[in-house]
Amino acid sequence: MRRPALAAVVCVALVSACGTGLQAQTYKARTAGDTVGTDVNGLALRGLAIDIDGTDATAAPQLSGVIVNNGTEDDQLVNATTSVASGVQFLSATGAPVLDLPAGRGSGTDWALQLDGLRAPLVPGSFVQVELQFAKAGRVPLSVPVRTSDNGLKDREPAQDPYGEG
Repeated sequence: MRRPALAAVVCVALVSACGTGLQAQTYKARTAGDTVGTDVNGLALRGLAIDIDGTDATAAPQLSGVIVNNGTEDDQLVNATTSVASGVQFLSATGAPVLDLPAGRGSGTDWALQLDGLRAPLVPGSFVQVELQFAKAGRVPLSVPVRTSDNGLKDREPAQDPYGEG
C-alpha cells in the first residue's frame, strides 16, 4: 500500500516541477496579441495598436501606445505615414504638432495618430503597415494590429455600471 502512495507523490512532484526554471514557457515575456512593440535606436515602442470604433464606422481610427526614450538625447516623433489612409494627423492633449520624447522619459498616453481618409475599411485582427519618423532615431516601419475600441460597455444602463460612469 505504501508503494503506490509513494509513487503518486513522486509523480505529482515531477509533473509540477516541469515548468520551473528560466526556460519555462511561462517565464518568457510576451506582448499582448493585440498590440506591437519594438526597440530601435534607443527608443522602446510599447503597446502600439490602431483602435477603430466598433459602433461608429465614420470615426477615424487612431494609433496610440507608449514610447520611451532610453537614449541620452531628446528626440521627437515628427511624422507618420501609411498606405491605408490619405493622411495622418497628430493629436495630443497639449496641441503640439509633434511628440516630444525627452531622454530617459516616456511619452505617456495623451497622444494619438489619427488616420484620415481611409482607402478601405479596417478590420479588427488585421495589421496595417505604418512608418513612424523620429527626428533622431529615423524611420521605423511597423506592422500595427487593428483592434476595436468598443468594449461593449458604451450602451450599458446606469444601474449596470459598477463605477457610476454610465
